[in-house]
Amino acid sequence: MIYTQDHNGPAYRLHALDLGNLTDKVTPRLVTASHPLTNGTIFNFNAKYQRQRPGLLLANGSIYAGFGSFCDFAANLSRGWLLGWTAGSMTPFPSNQIFDQQPTSPTTSFYRQSGCRGYGLATDDAGNILFVTGNSDYSGTTYDGITTFKKAWSRFLPR
Repeated sequence: MIYTQDHNGPAYRLHALDLGNLTDKVTPRLVTASHPLTNGTIFNFNAKYQRQRPGLLLANGSIYAGFGSFCDFAANLSRGWLLGWTAGSMTPFPSNQIFDQQPTSPTTSFYRQSGCRGYGLATDDAGNILFVTGNSDYSGTTYDGITTFKKAWSRFLPR
């Protein structure tokens, strides 16, 4: 995964390198995603507001990447994303998941930091994807299980 500043702005590209000569095995894939929100609008992945923080996960013939906010800049424009691609072809999954819940106040976050805090994505024996979210604070209100999931372990079923 590389982060670049293209002529259209920030972008992420997923590469599959031949480790013998460091050339691309397949054409690098521009990271894109969108998801319908509960209010009916479409939320689009935007590399300007998202950072791919944890290491990539190769599991069950798929590649997974977690994205979170970038220094909580424009918190209303960032979400936690878990994106996936088929390993051999790097074809993106037809549907990627985000949490579209907004924070209950402007100073709190909801799941903006998928798979960050310095830990990588992982799987368990059942193939579930596990990661830790971030951005806790000293108030003790960083997890309520409904609107705030900061500093929480998360589990997703693979596609």
